[in-house]
Amino acid sequence: MSDSQDYNAMSGNGWKHGLFDFMEDTRTFLLSCFCAPCQLGQNQAAMAGRKDFLEDPIGDFVVPLVCPLCVAVLQRGEIRTKYAIPGKLPQDLAETWCCGACSITQQTRELVDNGVPATLFPNV
Repeated sequence: MSDSQDYNAMSGNGWKHGLFDFMEDTRTFLLSCFCAPCQLGQNQAAMAGRKDFLEDPIGDFVVPLVCPLCVAVLQRGEIRTKYAIPGKLPQDLAETWCCGACSITQQTRELVDNGVPATLFPNV
């Protein structure tokens, strides 16, 4: 268990990985930096039980492309609710606004750790 996981467990944070633990998964972080709508779309598709974001390109790609901040904040709230992670909308907004790629990476890693296939290009 990493130091950040120990901290998260002790603080009651609830997230399995800290917001700035992106170096533990540089692939997801780089995808979140350079193609955030793709990663957000993949997260959305995976949460809905679809294989990838191309199965519903309007809802899972065009919407995140048009308003990635809205999608990321709403998705973060859905993940917190689903996995009983404490937090509130203003915190989600601040974390996503200040470090969107870190936030999206954390969301993706939470989904993957809970068995949701949210990784983009898993066979690459």
